[in-house]
Amino acid sequence: MLQPMKHVLVGVDFSPLAKLALNAALEIVASRDETKLYVVHVAKSLGPMVRLELDDDERTVSPKEAASFLQDYVEQHLAAWQRADRSVDSADVSTHVRVGSASTEIVQLGAEVDADVIVVGTEGRSGVERFLLGSVAENVVQKAGCPVWVVREKTREQEEN
Repeated sequence: MLQPMKHVLVGVDFSPLAKLALNAALEIVASRDETKLYVVHVAKSLGPMVRLELDDDERTVSPKEAASFLQDYVEQHLAAWQRADRSVDSADVSTHVRVGSASTEIVQLGAEVDADVIVVGTEGRSGVERFLLGSVAENVVQKAGCPVWVVREKTREQEEN
């Protein structure tokens, strides 16, 4: 039996894959009453500033600017959902910018908000590439105290039976 999901956490890095993960998390929230969505971005520290690694750009900003950027990103995404006649109350969404190791910060925030599920994206790297680069999703799966939904792009057409 599935447990109720009152707290859903999604990690985003502003990539197209992050949009898939955010969509998956919004699907959960939209299909349940009284469910809170926590959206987290983990930035890299540069002293008093942080680095946002966007899909096609990098920005060095203050933590306050990073928080504003994430809030705008989520609000734009929610507006697109509302235009598509999907219902998610913006009051049920909170954004968080953390600094440090992405997997560690995602798992820690998950514990702090008592997440029922964590949603993360993965590019599906394997072999040497995964060994060298590591996998945030894999580390979250190993360390999280709740179920983790790993989202990835479909890479091939399903085979017909």
